Amino acid sequence: MNHNIDFIKQWIESQSRVLDVGCGPGTGLNAWKDLGIYAKGIEPDESRARHGINQGLDIETVTWMDFNENLEKGTLLTSIQSLEHFYNPKNFLKHMRSLCKEEVMIYVEV
Repeated sequence: MNHNIDFIKQWIESQSRVLDVGCGPGTGLNAWKDLGIYAKGIEPDESRARHGINQGLDIETVTWMDFNENLEKGTLLTSIQSLEHFYNPKNFLKHMRSLCKEEVMIYVEV
């Protein structure tokens, strides 16, 4: 197996918190929950977020520009199949990086 994949797999398994930006209805949050990992979602579209909220998922309906919570050490910040939908993705990445006061891994999938 690729050493990078091993590292990421070990890092994820050691985490207890995920922040998924652009989480939609929360499908990914449920996958983290199934692994026993707490996951919070950020989704600006209230109609999409409502589906996950109604399932008891922790989803904040706010844009990434208005999200200003400092991320705790060990958080895995994800944006999976969402970056291509953001206006000014470079600013998104800069903003998310500014929230990382301690050791945080950022995973972006486009």
